[in-house]
Formats: sequence, C-alpha cells, structure tokens
Amino acid sequence: YLCFERRADADLILAGHKIVGSAQRRLPNALLQHGSILWHSPNIASAMLGIEEIASWDVQRVDLERAIVGGLRQLLAEEAS
Repeated sequence: YLCFERRADADLILAGHKIVGSAQRRLPNALLQHGSILWHSPNIASAMLGIEEIASWDVQRVDLERAIVGGLRQLLAEEAS
C-alpha cells in the first residue's frame, strides 16, 4: 500500500485521496505495467480511504470495470488508426 502514500502529478485523486497506484518496468523488448485501484480502506492502513468511503455516489464495481475497459479500448483503437 505504500504506493498510495506517495503522489505524482499524473496520479488519479478523488476528494484529495490517491485511489490508483501503478508502477512500470521497461526493458529493451518488453514493458511491464502494474496497477492497483484502492476500492476500500485496507485493514493494515485504515487511514487510507478507498473509492467506497469517499465517493459521493454509489459506485458499482461493474460500472468501474466497464468504464476502464471501454476507455482502454478507445485509447488503443485511436493509437492503432
């Protein structure tokens, strides 16, 4: 959970809290991207709030998943054309 304690300019912030963390490793012929979405406050770090605790609307996981997948599809389609 340490990645959620550090912030960078490109981080996704909701109500002042970092809710998406990621890391990247680049090699000559490969790229490894890892990402996490903080859905709810973890037991080991209860001061960190997730989407469930800070969203001002009832966020459903399936809606979030569809939005992420749809956004990635659109981005990849634009880059392919």
